[in-house]
Amino acid sequence: PATQIWRTLPDMAIPRAALGVGVIEGKVVAVGGRRSDGDISTCEVFDPSANRWSTLPSDLPAPRLGLAIATLPNEESG
Repeated sequence: PATQIWRTLPDMAIPRAALGVGVIEGKVVAVGGRRSDGDISTCEVFDPSANRWSTLPSDLPAPRLGLAIATLPNEESG
């Protein structure tokens, strides 16, 4: 934001639409969504310091799309 310059970042492992997105500890978390072949339950995280996406080890219990995501501060660290 300070430079007002946009740049291309790496693609997600699983392209998706209608996903939920949140930020946790400076990392972008992408949850569920829809692909051309149906709804998905996978979750990925983007780490800006490593400039890469990783697939999280656990999926949602069921495929979901059109999610609303909220992140809350960790009361123990605060």
